[in-house]
Amino acid sequence: MICIGKGTLLLAPVLDLLPPSAITATHSGHPLSCVAASENLEVIDDKRLVEHAAAVEIVVKGRLGEL
Repeated sequence: MICIGKGTLLLAPVLDLLPPSAITATHSGHPLSCVAASENLEVIDDKRLVEHAAAVEIVVKGRLGEL
């Protein structure tokens, strides 16, 4: 599975025909989207999820190596 934005699928000549925010920024600047993103980042930071993922990576790699 690959996750990409629709802007990466269109060539500049096509995108340049569209007015700003026509399809190039579906949710950018939307208040609810901004609050949701901010809250997610706060949870990631508060629960130290990046550090936890790094620690789990060591265990997972070791176990996969045994297989």
